[in-house]
Amino acid sequence: MAASYCLIQHAKRPLQLKDTPGVLLEERVRKAIACLRIMLEKWRVGSCKAVGFEILGPSLLALLEDEGYYFDFPGKEQLSAICNQKLAKVRPEMLYNTASSALLHSLEAFHHRTDLSYDLFAHQKIGGSMMASPSATASYLIRCEKWDDEAEAYLHLVVRNGDGKGSGGVPSAYPSTNFELTWYKPGLLEIQVVSTLLESGLWSSSFGERYDAKIVDMLEHSRSIGEGLVGFGELSPGLTLLRQTAKCSIAPGIEPDLDDSAKTSIILSLLGRSGFASQIVEHFDSLHCLKTYKSERNPSVSANCNALLSVLLDSDSARPQYAAIQKMIQFICEKWRNASGSLDDKWVQSPRPIERAARANEEMR
Repeated sequence: MAASYCLIQHAKRPLQLKDTPGVLLEERVRKAIACLRIMLEKWRVGSCKAVGFEILGPSLLALLEDEGYYFDFPGKEQLSAICNQKLAKVRPEMLYNTASSALLHSLEAFHHRTDLSYDLFAHQKIGGSMMASPSATASYLIRCEKWDDEAEAYLHLVVRNGDGKGSGGVPSAYPSTNFELTWYKPGLLEIQVVSTLLESGLWSSSFGERYDAKIVDMLEHSRSIGEGLVGFGELSPGLTLLRQTAKCSIAPGIEPDLDDSAKTSIILSLLGRSGFASQIVEHFDSLHCLKTYKSERNPSVSANCNALLSVLLDSDSARPQYAAIQKMIQFICEKWRNASGSLDDKWVQSPRPIERAARANEEMR
């Protein structure tokens, strides 16, 4: 949907990009719309686990309708109902507040809302970005009445230094410093997972221990920015290029989340340092489980598995977390028991949620 909308806008206003003839652009738009109709017809909204689809989908459909392209598909009413359920809890106007919100990462979901003043979101920038999201930042920049040099500088940085390396490919989040550190460790024989190596006892002196101090320093620095918790990335260090491109004020770190906070606490515990499970439970606790973000609609099994492991491995927890342990175990077991062959999780499209649940079960023995 986003790519189709982009093609339509480019065909209407090619600006300086005139290498592709208009007739060819129109043909590409026609094919994109035809393909999208087929995809929407096959879309099973009820089983979709993609993060943010319930607000991004209706927004993109509204933008396409504004351009004269209407879609009717089996799951459209259900999609609208799920969107209304989400927005009943989290109003876009909340973004005007000073406190950061995970909703900023999907700010483009409100691009069609003409009643919102995007200029009032300027104070929410982190290193020029909207919660380290290139698409949300681009939406903000398009809708602003006053051009924002910091946001433009961030987008230049992403295009130049992101995975695409100037080719046009742009990641969904940039930078994802903490995620890459706590989940992946480059520089070995292959991309490997730090916490997995630690949990399995493979973080030996042959290659692991020499990284200990540096890893701990980086994680503790992230905690200091996130008031003791951790988000998927941070924009305060390493922004020399951004500062050179524009006068960029650096705001505090990205909103903390359960997954990255739990993985960080696990790594610190396995390295013989103090974890912070008590703080994790206190911040992310809800009625039936722990939530990745406070405004989360459907909680994550894998995130709760990681949270459970962080509690079980943290010998320096400020107080026993028996109630939280029981709550997470009941949530995980219920999801596992009701799963038909596979344990679906919005963050992980693989058997990994089951592996994490088994790992937590092993730690409790």
